[in-house]
Amino acid sequence: MVYEPIAAALGIGLNIREPEGKMLIDIGGGITEIVIISLSGIAAFQSLKIAGDSFDEAIQDHFRRNYNMAIGLKTAEQIKIGVGAVMDDLVDIPSPLNVRGKDLMEGLPVTRMICHSEVVYILEKSITSIEHSVVQTLESCPPELAADIYQNGIHITGGNAMLRGLRERFEAKLRLPVHIDSQPLFSVSKGIAQTLGQTKKFQSLLME
Repeated sequence: MVYEPIAAALGIGLNIREPEGKMLIDIGGGITEIVIISLSGIAAFQSLKIAGDSFDEAIQDHFRRNYNMAIGLKTAEQIKIGVGAVMDDLVDIPSPLNVRGKDLMEGLPVTRMICHSEVVYILEKSITSIEHSVVQTLESCPPELAADIYQNGIHITGGNAMLRGLRERFEAKLRLPVHIDSQPLFSVSKGIAQTLGQTKKFQSLLME
């Protein structure tokens, strides 16, 4: 009904009708979408198959390669939620997590502890790829819109926007102000509800 990044932008309260450029990063489950919005349209767009699911798979693969230990994707997701982070130096450091899995050699149940620093190492390649894509998207957009974004910053939403240290890392690496939605899991649904509640106002955004 509505293009997902547009719905997310509405859901977090952005005025997409303004000519001023706005950058949104939606780190979802299957893909990460990076868009620059101006005048209710998409000025630049990039999509990566690097998001929550690939984070979970990277955690799962790390346990298999380094500890000969098999864990399920649901356990990997619990690790991401419990101690997931993208930088070591956190203000609020989560407690290490006990992880239960199966020894691949002997087939017996095993338990191993993991801390946030190890998850930072696991996710490093994926987060760096997202950072590079953000830079490429900025380079491909019109100079006037890029200037707007450098002044006003970028907005991050999607469930994986809740990874610890994401705002601080992006601000340090991209040298831009970073705003993370207070309810990143619900931004798209809130935007769709807003659009359907005022169909006349948002008629141009509805897809046929």
